[in-house]
Amino acid sequence: MDDLKNLKGFLNFKKDDTWKGFRATFDRKRSMIYPDMVGSINMGIALISVDKEADETIALKIKKALDLRSTKVIRRLKSMGKRGVKSLFTKGMRWAIDTAFGDQKDMNMTEFSGVFPFSDPSLISYESFGVAEHGLIDFSDFDVDFWELKVEKEGEFTMDNSLVVSVKGGSGELFDSVVSELRETEYDSDEGRGVYTALGSVANYAWARRQVMTGMVEASISDALGKSIKSQKICDIPFNIVFDDGEVLIYRKHFPQSSVVQLSKDGKNMLILKGEDGIGRMVPING
Repeated sequence: MDDLKNLKGFLNFKKDDTWKGFRATFDRKRSMIYPDMVGSINMGIALISVDKEADETIALKIKKALDLRSTKVIRRLKSMGKRGVKSLFTKGMRWAIDTAFGDQKDMNMTEFSGVFPFSDPSLISYESFGVAEHGLIDFSDFDVDFWELKVEKEGEFTMDNSLVVSVKGGSGELFDSVVSELRETEYDSDEGRGVYTALGSVANYAWARRQVMTGMVEASISDALGKSIKSQKICDIPFNIVFDDGEVLIYRKHFPQSSVVQLSKDGKNMLILKGEDGIGRMVPING
């Protein structure tokens, strides 16, 4: 992290010791734009609470239902083509919601509402469009895991000992494909802003993919447990992201902390916090 201090326009950084990450802030008038600084843009995690006590058997039922549903959904996505992919670059999670993978509440629980409006895919090559098209028929880079939630603060999300499903993933191979076509340049320039909007397009694509998988998980919960069992998205937070907040340019790497919710680790467990207050402890279950 000491290397960050030597970069042009550097202002400060905050470490995240549990994830071994950082939040670095730069002067937007003097900084360079570094396309690959935070690794895979918008690699992130969505959490879904289920109104059911955590149990390995239930987790296995949901996994089986997800496998069946994924086959049908991927068959539908396969017909989109490169022209359809462009909508993911510009609309982000909104595209997934409009395509029936969730609803407005899912956007409300997502950092930045799951879309960067400044995105512009004009710098993304035809070859990278092909990579993005493939990413909609192959979600093998995603991790779907099952947890038991130990509530530490009542009334926040759901009942104690309930099931939580995590969906972790992002833009897949698209990030490397796009970044290989970009270069470091002054952020406060036409080229720099072009790089920024290209990265915004990749971030939107990642939000769309993560919401597709999240929507499939929520539908699979109903398939496996019945429509009377309620599920809801708790949060969707990028681990890796770059954004201009209007005052400074911010890079986050391995830093899942939104303005509302942050995640931390405790061994194999995952903690959900608001500020310094613990809300719940997620304990992994088999399945």
